[in-house]
Amino acid sequence: MTEQTYESSPNWPRTQNHHTSYRVNRLEDSGIIKEYTTLIDYSKLGLSEQVLVAANFPSSSSREDILKRISEIPGTVSIISSLGSPEGLFFIVAKNKEDVNGVISKFRSMNLDIEFASSVIKTYSEGRLGSLLRTIAAPQPEF
Repeated sequence: MTEQTYESSPNWPRTQNHHTSYRVNRLEDSGIIKEYTTLIDYSKLGLSEQVLVAANFPSSSSREDILKRISEIPGTVSIISSLGSPEGLFFIVAKNKEDVNGVISKFRSMNLDIEFASSVIKTYSEGRLGSLLRTIAAPQPEF
């Protein structure tokens, strides 16, 4: 039995050629590519409830403190802090509605004003980055 490294694995992403590798390395070095992430199928982990929660923060607390406390609540996957109303959007995952209600109760105990909580049916983010990068890289017409 041979030991298989990431580089020799058939599932390891390979660059097309040296030029592509060079461009990717430049994007990494310049900070445009910050990290590589994984798309997770939460339902396969038994987390069939996915909910988007919109809330406003209490004026008595600092925004950074609130965001840090929210990030520590299990089930909170993504946090967006915004100007205007709502001030925050939180993507949470849970096994069932009871667990979702538990997370929302923790939000309320922090005096967050919940504007809405909505079940997520599907997200369409996969593949959109390539379209964005092609648009940015395309030559711009001159007027």
